[in-house]
Amino acid sequence: MPSTVGRGPERRNTGLVVGGTSGVGRRSTQPTSAAAKVPRRSRRAHVARVFSAEGASASVTGLIVCAAVMAAAGEAGSFRDDLITVVVADLIYWVAAAYSSALGTQLIDRGRGWLTFGRELRAQWPMVEAAGVPVIAAIIAWLAGASDSVAITTGLSAATAMLFLLAWIAASGAGMRGLRRGVAAGSIAALGVSVIVLKTLLHSSGGH
Repeated sequence: MPSTVGRGPERRNTGLVVGGTSGVGRRSTQPTSAAAKVPRRSRRAHVARVFSAEGASASVTGLIVCAAVMAAAGEAGSFRDDLITVVVADLIYWVAAAYSSALGTQLIDRGRGWLTFGRELRAQWPMVEAAGVPVIAAIIAWLAGASDSVAITTGLSAATAMLFLLAWIAASGAGMRGLRRGVAAGSIAALGVSVIVLKTLLHSSGGH
């Protein structure tokens, strides 16, 4: 009898200890794994939004605006002034695009159009993000010792590469393959090449 009574509580105590330990272990690891998954999901959702039809359209617009302003302003002032002009112009275009879309909604559905202004700002944000790529590329080239003109050309080249990449991904999503996909991507990248040619012509005329 003494041995039987002794084993009973011992088994109950062991069960409580083991169950409590494993339960605590599971509770401590679940939040950690969930917290690790949240940044991954947010990054994937962000990338999917950037390369969606609406996001890609905004990105292409931002790249073209950035390249055009960069090429035109690059021959008129210093490198720092050029970058400030590019950033301000792209931000203004971003707000203007969201405003015009919200205004169109307001004309169709009075009372609800302005409620979509914030959503349109978020939807058009890839325009600003895409424009940051050539700006950063130009800054890196300038910090590496390149002249103002070469740094601007580096930024324009980065914009052209981004235009090609966005068009390539969009064409792939539309089911295009082979030559059709290459032509679709090349036609958009030609806009960036034309801006580089424009910048070269402006530089040549300015030199004379």
